[in-house]
Amino acid sequence: MEEIEVKTALRKKKRELASALGKDILRYLAELLTNADDSYKRLESQGINNGKEKIIKIEVSKDRRNNDGYVISVTDNAEGLSSDKLIKIFGEYGGDNANGIETRARGIFGQGASDVLQAAAVEKKTAMIETIKDGKFSKLLYNMDEDYVAKIKVDSPNDFSSNKLNQIRESLSIPENGTKITFGVPSQVKFDDKIVKSLANLIAKYPSFRYLLNQSDRKFVFKNGNYEQVITSKDYLFDEEKILCDENFKFKFDGSDVKCNVKMYTNDNKQDDGTQLIVKDENDVVFANTLFNFEKMSTAKNISGVLNIEGLYDICYRHLNSPIPDAIVNDNRTGLDTTNPFYDVLSSAITPIIEDVLKKNASDTKIANLNNNKKFSDALKKLNKYLKNEMKDEISGGTLDGKVPPAEGIKFARSNISITLGKTYDLKLLINSNIIMSTDEIKVVSDNEKNVEFSPNVISYNENEIVDGLVVKNVTIKGNYITETEPVICI
Repeated sequence: MEEIEVKTALRKKKRELASALGKDILRYLAELLTNADDSYKRLESQGINNGKEKIIKIEVSKDRRNNDGYVISVTDNAEGLSSDKLIKIFGEYGGDNANGIETRARGIFGQGASDVLQAAAVEKKTAMIETIKDGKFSKLLYNMDEDYVAKIKVDSPNDFSSNKLNQIRESLSIPENGTKITFGVPSQVKFDDKIVKSLANLIAKYPSFRYLLNQSDRKFVFKNGNYEQVITSKDYLFDEEKILCDENFKFKFDGSDVKCNVKMYTNDNKQDDGTQLIVKDENDVVFANTLFNFEKMSTAKNISGVLNIEGLYDICYRHLNSPIPDAIVNDNRTGLDTTNPFYDVLSSAITPIIEDVLKKNASDTKIANLNNNKKFSDALKKLNKYLKNEMKDEISGGTLDGKVPPAEGIKFARSNISITLGKTYDLKLLINSNIIMSTDEIKVVSDNEKNVEFSPNVISYNENEIVDGLVVKNVTIKGNYITETEPVICI
């Protein structure tokens, strides 16, 4: 019997490459920024802390080698990589190369940086790593062949003079050890000039970076041409004065208690920062941003918080490396896998707490008085002015310029109007006070009450409303049908 190799269809490979990180540039950056931070963490776990500023630089530029498209690089001054380490990490896709169980590093899947480079390489764009380790420079080029099989080339020349090495250090902004990863932004990613201008702010408010950016001994620098900015997310930390709950709870998983703490806050900036519940472990490693299917509830529109799950990294690591591996966190790093039993028991445990907070939030919510809001009031005045000037014939009921008390005693300023179904019109009713007394009652009626509605339908006036024998009253008319050939006659 002939043995035939089963090949993966190209369309399948293309779909997998496209779905690995999707269209959001922040997911690409998340892989590289957390990798750089993890490199610093590994040094710290070894007791190596030289007191120097731990810088992570994000640089955006355009490159004609990438069809004048955008290129992004992320540079750290941490461990650096030897050529052998480059081959080990990038020669095996999805391997355990982060030493995560010792340092609780976030590279749990062993594919983040590879996914970034593959997405660029599949479009023949720059996909490169340049690194310096103990005085030796190495470069990795990531390529994709016509069958969508990843290929790497690692070059580690050893004949550099000290002057040449110093030039490389300067060009890479790596004074000693460190790594620079560069990739051309894939065409599927939404990334244009407008996003580039706001990228530093987008990074700052991204929930997955909330703790990453707020480490006192890290400095994140964004560079675009001559423009540089230090990025922090301090402006997006929760206000402790607006805390709604601080509750400990636990649930059983794998036969053991999993201890949790949830804090929920009123977040007036939620529409801007998109923070739900940041799901993290005790080492501030962020795994998800979710409100466990309560996101769309009206009472949740200003509710955010933090869910701390002790030992979450260990649970994820253990399951990913079990004889029958399963992923508690989606391998494309979009959050918790909602089909995993872990999610079910966690969701069941936290749901009553969320429901209680949302219930209290609904009862405590007060409707703002927009009349006391100066910005709203000013905007309303401008809108009214526009409507009066630009839409007079449509809603004003006719101009009053030069109007005198009607000889017939009472009439509308306009003799007829065309009605749109459901639209409301403001009509001016002119009253001759010499004929119609203030003690008289005026009734507004329609030959067919089903066609229109009047408000008010009974009108009177006060003596102080008379100006040169003329009284002007507003009558609102709502159309219950659409006029076709004949307008409504106002008499």
